[in-house]
Amino acid sequence: MNGSLLFNFLRILDQLNYDKEHEENEQIIRVGHTYPGIEIVHFCSNDLMKEKWKSFDINRPIGEVMFWQYIAPIIYEIQEYAGCQYVYLFAADTSEDENLINYYNAALKFEQPAKVGTNKPRYDLCCVFMCQDVNELRKNRHEYFDDFNLDDDIIV
Repeated sequence: MNGSLLFNFLRILDQLNYDKEHEENEQIIRVGHTYPGIEIVHFCSNDLMKEKWKSFDINRPIGEVMFWQYIAPIIYEIQEYAGCQYVYLFAADTSEDENLINYYNAALKFEQPAKVGTNKPRYDLCCVFMCQDVNELRKNRHEYFDDFNLDDDIIV
């Protein structure tokens, strides 16, 4: 390592050590990179509404429709004001066939990228991190409704 690189490295190390020594909040964790995002917490359907949902004769699950029709537009609005690159969730799926993970991937287009991550609360210990770029979310929403095929008289 040449002298200039070594000097810069040592200077950054000194700054990091100084910062850690003077930080009063022990919950602050230094990371190499952060990703601005919105976490969807407790995303699940209400079992008490499943029978009523069937009466609407919509051939898509309630969570899928609610996500694309109502939640996605809220995420776009937040992005305009606060800025966020990703929307993410923790899939509470302990099944062998990864049924919920597959559903989030196929129906809602969430993925398990290797290059993006977040802090994982102990609460989500057995859950799988999944995320989606908000710009991709816009494209995916359009594709979803292009293929929705509801009768004209059904209002969602």
